Amino acid sequence: MSPDAMWAFPKRKPQWFARSPYALAMATLSYPLVRSVPRSVRLAAVGPLSLPVGRRLWAERAAFAPPPGEPVWLAIRDELVPQRAERLAWVFFQSQWRVSRFAAMGLDRIGTPRAFVTVDPAGAPRFHPSFVSTEVRIPAGIGEVEVDGWTGRRFEVVPRLTTTPTCSWERIVTVAADVSDHLARVLPRPSDTPAHWRPMHGDFTPWNLRQDRRGRLWLLDWEEAEWAPRVADVLRYAAAVRSMEHDDVAALVAAVAADVPATEAELAEAGEFWIRHHNFALDHGEGDALTDGKADDLARGHRELDAFRALAGVAG
Repeated sequence: MSPDAMWAFPKRKPQWFARSPYALAMATLSYPLVRSVPRSVRLAAVGPLSLPVGRRLWAERAAFAPPPGEPVWLAIRDELVPQRAERLAWVFFQSQWRVSRFAAMGLDRIGTPRAFVTVDPAGAPRFHPSFVSTEVRIPAGIGEVEVDGWTGRRFEVVPRLTTTPTCSWERIVTVAADVSDHLARVLPRPSDTPAHWRPMHGDFTPWNLRQDRRGRLWLLDWEEAEWAPRVADVLRYAAAVRSMEHDDVAALVAAVAADVPATEAELAEAGEFWIRHHNFALDHGEGDALTDGKADDLARGHRELDAFRALAGVAG
């Protein structure tokens, strides 16, 4: 099946794809791409994305097709979202690096998200906890189906207009600790795990921790959950935030070390953990195919990696 030419946003680094410019505009407003698109830009883009003259300033035509093919996607969609699927405008999210996985969000006629579905190859590791925390909300799983070697899962929709958390840093640290305590009850512990390690979310970043208009925090994307040094999650979050503020690695290291409540030995161990983690194998096979936007993300990722090396006392 040949990929469809859909409208894609943002320009030069597309991650959202939709057949309707209006659906794309509503999705980018409701669910910001926090790493690259400020809210002011998204607000300005909603109108132009719906108009032939202005939409090319923000979006572009790009090829996209669901990795399992349209028939499999439609079968998954109709099974998980019965009686409503055809009435929704679907917007697709393609992971930057993992081309075999994608997600889809169904919007109603006024742009309100009504369904969220992920699709992975059947048998691929996929962890999503169901515990209840007083500190953070976890989208509930609603249904699951397997079709021709692909697994579709439907989850509770995160409220519209969520933002990067504006709460205190102390609350971020508290959320990470609370998540670890809950995961200790449900996440299997490998036999070779060091005795002092703790379970963690594994991708604890501002784009996975969202805050809604009521001030509630929502934690998304649990597929990287695993056991790790105690402060690994908090260090990852601090590095992600500070790497967007500092181009200089020494300044980044100083800021991160001031943020994370840990001893030098704990920072060094967590830094070494992230050096070895597959999320920081930053080439991802992209080579010369990198867009400008992905190149910017890689540059930021390399700053984080250099900071982890410095904290661990490892030469770059």
